[in-house]
Amino acid sequence: LGNNEIGPEGFKALAGALSSMPNLTTLAVRDNAIGPEGFKVLAVEVAVAMSGAWQWSNDFGPEGAKALVGALSSMPNLTSLNLGNNEIGPEGFKALAGALSSMPNLTTLAVRDNAIGPEGFKVLAVEVAVAMSGAWQWSNDFGPEGAKALVGALSSMPNLTSLNLGNNEIG
Repeated sequence: LGNNEIGPEGFKALAGALSSMPNLTTLAVRDNAIGPEGFKVLAVEVAVAMSGAWQWSNDFGPEGAKALVGALSSMPNLTSLNLGNNEIGPEGFKALAGALSSMPNLTTLAVRDNAIGPEGFKVLAVEVAVAMSGAWQWSNDFGPEGAKALVGALSSMPNLTSLNLGNNEIG
């Protein structure tokens, strides 16, 4: 469904049909400008047995991130989550951190281009680094402070095989 200009109203219309699909394991709705309202619908109604969710470039912001918190608890099979380029910011990422840290099957997390800054990145480094084998955190401006927070977390990530920290003003 990526790059179709679905928007929040179109996504609300799709939600009923998507929620009645128990075998849906992957949903990609990138570049659809679904915004916070459309993302709330996704978070509440569509999160079923998914193992992969690609929701980048939908501008759902901190409000959409907060809506996702409740849905994550009903997605125990989720292994891959891409929330890149959604303007989540540190506030939204802090809200997500607890839910993400309680997802033992989550192995790949991409939050690129969300301006999570050093505070949001500290939360990632301390709370979210669990069984991940891949982490894409580029263009979040976390700087040296965020990089220092990551140092301690890396020791608790024995399965990490891929880490992208580019364009973060580490210094």
